[in-house]
Amino acid sequence: MLAELEQLDVYIECLTEERQKFVAESHSRPDISSGILRENTNSLRSARPSAVAGSLRFPDASPPSGENITQPAQTISAKKPEVNNAPTDDKGSPLVPKDSIDLNSMKILDIKDIEQRFTEAAKRLKTVDQQKLSAVGYPGISIHRRSWSYPINYKCDDSQKNFLVMVPSAPKNFEARSIVRSTWGSKLEMEKVNSDVIFVVGLTTDASIQKRIVEESAQTADIVQLDMFDAYYNLTLKTLGMLQWAADHCKSAKYIAKVDDDNLVNFPNILKAADSAKSKHEKFILGSYRAGGHPAKGGKWADPVYGPVYKQGNNYPVFLGGPAYVMTNNFLAELVSACSKLPFIHLEDVFVNGICGEQVPGLAKLRMAGMDMQPVHACTFLKPGYTVAHNYKLYNIKPTWDKWHDHKICRPH
Repeated sequence: MLAELEQLDVYIECLTEERQKFVAESHSRPDISSGILRENTNSLRSARPSAVAGSLRFPDASPPSGENITQPAQTISAKKPEVNNAPTDDKGSPLVPKDSIDLNSMKILDIKDIEQRFTEAAKRLKTVDQQKLSAVGYPGISIHRRSWSYPINYKCDDSQKNFLVMVPSAPKNFEARSIVRSTWGSKLEMEKVNSDVIFVVGLTTDASIQKRIVEESAQTADIVQLDMFDAYYNLTLKTLGMLQWAADHCKSAKYIAKVDDDNLVNFPNILKAADSAKSKHEKFILGSYRAGGHPAKGGKWADPVYGPVYKQGNNYPVFLGGPAYVMTNNFLAELVSACSKLPFIHLEDVFVNGICGEQVPGLAKLRMAGMDMQPVHACTFLKPGYTVAHNYKLYNIKPTWDKWHDHKICRPH
């Protein structure tokens, strides 16, 4: 018994250290102060998730006494545009700042070392007997329970569009964004399907990159910037910010498409697939259907959280792969709200549309035909029903697109 208690203490110590680190960092970001791990480690022994009618409930996911999770996010300071009466959206946020953001006035929570933390947590969890661990609850990291502000914003067209295409993009990926604008995300291609494309970036501590982003946005008017540090292990947070932005600012779009910038896509065929699904389902997510997936033990997809925390078996719920998926635009706020009540997992697709999606009544998760997770020959895109190919190198996207549209090389079927 003593040895068993010592094993549990290792786990509690691990979480306590994470809490202390997070508390220290959160002092620089009032807007995420609600995300501090539970102070009462006794809750680790008592908090147990309950699954009733497909609904996960975590008693310790609610804020501590007196804690307000809806407090406004810290406003990101930006120099005022020199032009008077600068355009704003319906919430008063500036659409395109004319000057670079004053990075010295920002307090960005830098959690670039979160990968190391996940790795260390995974190592410690391996030392704990899993049967004994099943009796231990987990308060969860709740940095995703927050409100948002937008240093750079975008105003959606009030007319109904088929798609609002949201492309998550790293701040430094200027060339990738340019390539999307010259291929499948061009104005001409978007007009063909009555849709708009925007790029969603997070914050960077590099003032020169930020200045270039502001200049880029002034020219293209297709960027939304979220007040969060942009890093791979923050992709879940970024996706939730994207979806909340769409729910608040772009209600007129029929569908929301989340598409990574290393894809090639055929939106006319995606529209056909989405409309076909809409004829059968009021609410759905359509994409690369993943069933029977389970937490990885190593690499960037390592997940030491799901098994011991959710206690729902060895497999994840069905989810749609992160590189590209399409959703009806009628449940986004509901989905984000469901996520805010559950312990954070850094795997965006697993957490957002998989775990949180299970909490949205009537949400169908559907397979989209004609998807490949690896690059394909250019002529493949002319096959009836072909939709998405993923994982293209930057230098291959434009040449493949050009071949696809060269009828001397690829003849329509």
